[in-house]
Amino acid sequence: MSGGVTTNYGLSKPDFNQKPWDGKVNGNWDLIDSILYTITQIPNIGGVWQNSTQYQAGKNVLDAQSLVFYQCVTSHVSAPSGLFAADRAANPTYWTVTSAGQGSVRYDQGQVLTSGQIQQALNNLAAFQTFLRFDAAQSLSYNQILQVLNTLLIDGTESILTAAATTDVGNAGSQNVRIDGTTSIISFGARPNKYKLLRFTDVLTLVNSASLILPAGQNIQTRAGDTCIATSDANNNWYIRAYQRADYNFGAGVVVTNSTITAVTGTFTNVSSSVRYLRIGKLVWVSISIFITTNGSAAGGVIIALPFLAAVQAKFVGREVSTTGNELVGSISANSGNMSIFTYNNTYPGGSGNTLELAGILEVV
Repeated sequence: MSGGVTTNYGLSKPDFNQKPWDGKVNGNWDLIDSILYTITQIPNIGGVWQNSTQYQAGKNVLDAQSLVFYQCVTSHVSAPSGLFAADRAANPTYWTVTSAGQGSVRYDQGQVLTSGQIQQALNNLAAFQTFLRFDAAQSLSYNQILQVLNTLLIDGTESILTAAATTDVGNAGSQNVRIDGTTSIISFGARPNKYKLLRFTDVLTLVNSASLILPAGQNIQTRAGDTCIATSDANNNWYIRAYQRADYNFGAGVVVTNSTITAVTGTFTNVSSSVRYLRIGKLVWVSISIFITTNGSAAGGVIIALPFLAAVQAKFVGREVSTTGNELVGSISANSGNMSIFTYNNTYPGGSGNTLELAGILEVV
């Protein structure tokens, strides 16, 4: 009995009691062949690789073991025995992995594409098939298509936004977004199901809220060069999935640097420093050495500019190790990078030939 045609692709369902039915079956195979080519854009397929077979350059065959297509580069007769993988290993210039999308269509900027043409191009990229659906009657311009693809593709293009209370990163034209400015951000906008890579160029505060969910529910103070991954759910709630500090050294161990040394009053004639620190997350282990060769008019107290900002007020302790042996106290305020150093009784710790050494643990922003 006749079954008509299938719903999605119109494949014939012939009544095998009525002859001839081979035309309908062969027509089905032609249709399937056309559909597969439209999806894969792999032409000239020669089936599964076989032994003792003549293969011409350009022919694509399937490795039955790995289920990967390979394209013949050099015409030859295949090995009389053994597996395809062994034949390729013995003759590495004969085959190359077939590139999906060979022969795919290119479009010009001035061209307006139908939804069918767009879907055909996107079907070549299997990862996109579940993301995009178009109306059959819909036509999109080149720029509209580019905007759609930019929401899916991660490329080098970086959109630039100025920080505002609501910074609409979801509406940015590319996956990568640079945020300039110092205004605190409480929302990334109402854009569902987005994935963005953000880079900050200034110091600002990301404020944890119901629609901007930050790690551990804590506000984040950015620094120039910090980056993060931000995603939104179907209800327009944004989540920071990962946050990377620009100055965090993975696997670098102890960092050694020098810092600027000044005095509360006056100036040093000759002074230098060495700062060693190890940072793990928001905690920094710091060791400070200050070498005052010639004190000059410096007085009151010694100030060192550290390469990070303190999250909370902190105290360091130490000694002058070259001449006086005085005990030292270093103080740093929240949101400051400058540490003030005095003796234990709040007098000036310096002098020509003095060496000030302090150490401590600092929580940084």
